[in-house]
Amino acid sequence: MKKNLLFFVVSAFSLLTLMLAGCSKKDSGSSYSMASIAGTYKLTSATYTAGGVTQDGMDLFFDPCQQDDILQFKADSTFIYTDAGTTCSTDGSGTGKWYISGNYLIQTEDQNNDTATIKSFNGTALTLTTPVDLLGVPVIFAITMTKQ
Repeated sequence: MKKNLLFFVVSAFSLLTLMLAGCSKKDSGSSYSMASIAGTYKLTSATYTAGGVTQDGMDLFFDPCQQDDILQFKADSTFIYTDAGTTCSTDGSGTGKWYISGNYLIQTEDQNNDTATIKSFNGTALTLTTPVDLLGVPVIFAITMTKQ
């Protein structure tokens, strides 16, 4: 479950359980493509917003051993998630498929599809958002990953 958060965090949850599509619009003039997003990323921030208040969620949603993991989006539509640096007691490494549809990044792993809205991408920093239900409270979860 935490591995999926890292996709969207590997797609937010299912990274937490990021399985819902967001409704935000792509930045005007922005064009997201698999070729531009393909690359190796490391998680640099995680936040959650509820009731208009945004708070840091890095330590809340990710164990220290997950905060140094690497996610590689390959141009052939596959991804590799590597439990790098400090290894977790249960290795969270894995592989799957990903693709872009409009301003959504969709990740498929096993039988699950995780969808996140691409909030922004400047060629280096990729921010993904997804709505989640956290203990009955609607929350927008956001992660930013930086291209290595």
